[in-house]
Amino acid sequence: MSAPAPEIDLDGEFERRLISCLMIDVPQIERVRGRVAPSDFFDLRSRAVFEILLDKGPELSDPTHPVVDHALLAKALDERGELELVGGISGLVECSGLEAIPSFSVVYAREIKKSAVAREIRRYSRELDRHPEDAEAFSFLTERFEELRELTCGIDAQSGSLVGLTGPSLDALAAEADPESPLPGFLDPEPSLHILHGVAKTGKTTFAWLLGLAWATGRSPWEGAPRLPGSRVLILSGEQGTRKCLRVLRRITQTAELGSFEDWRDRVTIVGRRAEMSPLDRKILRLDEDGIDIIRRVLKAAEEAGHPFGLIIADSLSRLKPAGASTQDNDDMVGVLDPLAALSIEMGVYFLLIHHDGHNADRQGKAIDGVRGASAIRDVPQVLLVIARVSDNPRQRIMRVAGNELPDLTQVFEVATEWEPEGYINRFALDSDWALDVDSVFENGPLSLMEFGRRALGWAPDRAPSGGAKDKAKALLNDFENRGVIRKDGRKWRLVKD
Repeated sequence: MSAPAPEIDLDGEFERRLISCLMIDVPQIERVRGRVAPSDFFDLRSRAVFEILLDKGPELSDPTHPVVDHALLAKALDERGELELVGGISGLVECSGLEAIPSFSVVYAREIKKSAVAREIRRYSRELDRHPEDAEAFSFLTERFEELRELTCGIDAQSGSLVGLTGPSLDALAAEADPESPLPGFLDPEPSLHILHGVAKTGKTTFAWLLGLAWATGRSPWEGAPRLPGSRVLILSGEQGTRKCLRVLRRITQTAELGSFEDWRDRVTIVGRRAEMSPLDRKILRLDEDGIDIIRRVLKAAEEAGHPFGLIIADSLSRLKPAGASTQDNDDMVGVLDPLAALSIEMGVYFLLIHHDGHNADRQGKAIDGVRGASAIRDVPQVLLVIARVSDNPRQRIMRVAGNELPDLTQVFEVATEWEPEGYINRFALDSDWALDVDSVFENGPLSLMEFGRRALGWAPDRAPSGGAKDKAKALLNDFENRGVIRKDGRKWRLVKD
């Protein structure tokens, strides 16, 4: 009997991740007890640490702060004569040095168990190849294959669930705090696919790259915004050469006052067109199966090295889509966008994809209805952002945002001062005298107006307005005006300054 070769975690990644999460969250020890045994560990150092955590975990931490004390753990290992096996304190740190998510402890344990079973399958397969008549080995091998199948399907021994999460696994997920958006109003609370669209020369790329620079350096993209995470940023440009990308990024750094080139030179990775490109660079600039697989490998390698990426900016859909795929074909776009959405969720990285709109005047500047191309471009992303020109002010841009978990947002930005040449987009600063225009009122409707009042002014109506959408919007605007917080200015309403 010749068996297929199951995948084995020979480098001990999941073993180190499990050790890491048990050391930073001691209660997780009870979640994995019985799911995986010390003998399932391939690395002898990790095996020794895991065994002592099972035996003495709570004793190695403060009850009010359930994190394992390295000194107490080292002492316990030394008492068993195993500290030298682990490699001393430095080896102990190495055993627990991978980033890990405590709520994934059961997942890590399952992967360790899978590798242990796979090793047994390989060993007994070789034995059965030498002695095909060995009925005991055949029976054992059959049982191990069944166990591996169940582990691979994700059976939870405590809940009996064949797929997904239920019971204790759902309890652990429910106990986690709700995520918060790194940029409320603009980005989803959880890493996901976002599409930024607009017609040519409206500042889509500048906005995205400004966001990327602020993200990489842990700064606010504009005054009043929160500081962004500070993790690494990957820029994929099918539109520009690498040299031009660098030149524009350095200019934005200066004009938007985001520090200096030295602040982000090792925090931002740029893949653009250039004369001498590596095969991987060429493949990653094509969002087909090979290109997305390379992105995944890059993200995993960065995470394992302890310097994960948090944001990917891709410019643009039309330039990076697979050869032969059409932005007008729904199946083609699902085939491109769905893997990107899955990648964002699985790898915990925000993916901001830039997309060019057409020049239909009736649709420009509309977050949902303004998207050019197949309906999948509107349906697959969690968030749609659109940038448009402000007709009577070339130094301003209006942005509208629509998302599954975001209230509709309309925001005006100043992109250049009156002393700077028209046509330059140097920054995105919140306009202190921004106006709510008529079109956005009737596109986003009264709920958007009510959210604007709640967030910007701490205001709530005395009672919900009645009538159709336009009547409700007019009633809300009249209420704003009567309270003296906005004033009518032609076809716009402006905030009344204090």
